[in-house]
Amino acid sequence: MGMRRFGSYGAVLLAAGLVVSGCGGGDKGGDNAGGANVKTSCSIAYLTATAVPGKLVAYKSTGDESKLPVEDTTLKLAGSLIKDAKVRAIAEKGKANAEAFNAALAKKDNAARDKAIVDAKPILDEYKAACSAANPDLNGAIGYLEESLASGTLPEPVAKAGPAPTSAAAPTSSAAPSKPKPKPLPVVTPRGTKVKLGQPVIVELVKDGKKSLAQMTVTAIVKATDDDLKVLKKDSLKGILGVFFVRADFKDIRPEGTPFDPAVPSVDSVYPEFEIGTADGTTWTKMITFGEFKPCKDSASYNNDGVRKLCTPFAITSGSTDVRAAALTGLEIGKTDSNNPLYTWTR
Repeated sequence: MGMRRFGSYGAVLLAAGLVVSGCGGGDKGGDNAGGANVKTSCSIAYLTATAVPGKLVAYKSTGDESKLPVEDTTLKLAGSLIKDAKVRAIAEKGKANAEAFNAALAKKDNAARDKAIVDAKPILDEYKAACSAANPDLNGAIGYLEESLASGTLPEPVAKAGPAPTSAAAPTSSAAPSKPKPKPLPVVTPRGTKVKLGQPVIVELVKDGKKSLAQMTVTAIVKATDDDLKVLKKDSLKGILGVFFVRADFKDIRPEGTPFDPAVPSVDSVYPEFEIGTADGTTWTKMITFGEFKPCKDSASYNNDGVRKLCTPFAITSGSTDVRAAALTGLEIGKTDSNNPLYTWTR
């Protein structure tokens, strides 16, 4: 079946036992949170208010300590451009915390560095409380930011491929052994391809001019069970006909013998965005969750033998609950294309 452009039905917001369904194509988030000033202020303040956890997310993916300091350009965003006073105050706290983080890094003071990481948590909580409803496009990153702060210190980075262990020199022969030819890399699956559930596609990842390949497979579209939804209050589910999970596997494809390069994009450094389509032709965007939703959460590739496990929840509030397709609409938060999804998996 074909998936049509989203516009008739909004996303579903899930927070602290509250579920709100958006309807129509207007800018509901900004209105509900106090108007355009709040939404604009939250967008400007995002990088500064979340500066330290943002750096930890990148470090977790790359392991590059030289990129830990927060850039001056980010610190300068906390200023008069942020019109909403409450959001501006949060950004100023983020700026001060980032400056303390940078100073600790410069002095190689791990205790002060970790204090800045711990102090970043309440600032992130304040930002989330003030801005989540106003700018839901940013919510997809919140879980990653919270996860990066969980340990109270630098998170463990993705394991780097090291050199093979050396062994005693073997006797040499007059003819050097020929090196086996590396396996050819697969071809990128053309954009717009439709496949069946369980079939993989080859995705091109691009970051700062560098490219890499990854394999993505939507493995299942399943309806949430009553046990899955026990974490929610019954009142919060009123008006929801069904909650569905889209589960996918995402794995990097690297040329054999290629050394680790933190600048090359990986499955842990992008943010896949999905939509689902039902039998009546309606497309639904993801259900936005605040905090940890254990029945449906992502996990990093280094926890799963190199496979990043993805799970995206969806809540349907009207029409058909017969989910027929899941589409990958983008690999970066806020940059999606419902009209031209990258790939679609159908039942």
